[in-house]
Amino acid sequence: MGGRRLPITVVEGKRRLDEPVQAAKFASESGVIIRAEVPILTHWKEYKEDKDLLDNFMDKLGGRLAIDKDDAPTKNACSDLLKRGIN
Repeated sequence: MGGRRLPITVVEGKRRLDEPVQAAKFASESGVIIRAEVPILTHWKEYKEDKDLLDNFMDKLGGRLAIDKDDAPTKNACSDLLKRGIN
């Protein structure tokens, strides 16, 4: 079982995960990345303007979990989690 990443699937139209284990792991790993890697800016608008921050966050999250970075619901869930994590 070592070396396999937990697959994360976000249902179309939702920003939260349905599976409790996936949701917990997604939130936990995201919090670790946000605290360690994401710079602290003064306002959320600055995060929205710099698309590289979200892409970098999703790349780091993709290194820890199996996420589809091109999937629109997954992008929305990551963006929402990043927004709530920095506030």
